[in-house]
Amino acid sequence: MRFSQKLSTIVKAIDSMGDHVGMVTRWLIVAILGVSLFATGARYLFGRPPVWGYELQKMLWAGLVLFGGYYALHLDAHVRFDVFYRKLSPRGRAILNCFTHLFFFIFFIAIMLHAVPYGWSSFLRDEHLVSLWGPPIWPVKMLVSIAGFLFLVQGSAMYARNLYTAITGKELI
Repeated sequence: MRFSQKLSTIVKAIDSMGDHVGMVTRWLIVAILGVSLFATGARYLFGRPPVWGYELQKMLWAGLVLFGGYYALHLDAHVRFDVFYRKLSPRGRAILNCFTHLFFFIFFIAIMLHAVPYGWSSFLRDEHLVSLWGPPIWPVKMLVSIAGFLFLVQGSAMYARNLYTAITGKELI
């Protein structure tokens, strides 16, 4: 098997993971909507919103933002300055993407250097929110590390695809 075929297989596997995470993340919107409707209905019908409603909404939103951002990266749907970008050839775009991905890696490595100890410390202390409901907060803090890892893996796949195009002038199939 040639190097390009092996690389293509790895990149496709990573992209498949992105598709699966995106499918699961879509259901977070339904969960947020359900919790919001229940909390709002309880407030207006019974005069008392559930204690857990607002906090659960925030936790679900955290997951949606983290994994939704990852899914947007997987789809290459993040905003870029298209005025110059679309005028470039595919090889020129790939070279520019390789350059800008270096900043991406610096940013996410910095996030991971802080997020992993932060989430792990929260897990070891079994940290909970200080409220009437008092749910554990460490799972949400650990999500930052998990999402950061997924961003780095997906970014590596995109970088490999762009580097291949920059070097060979051909798209990685």
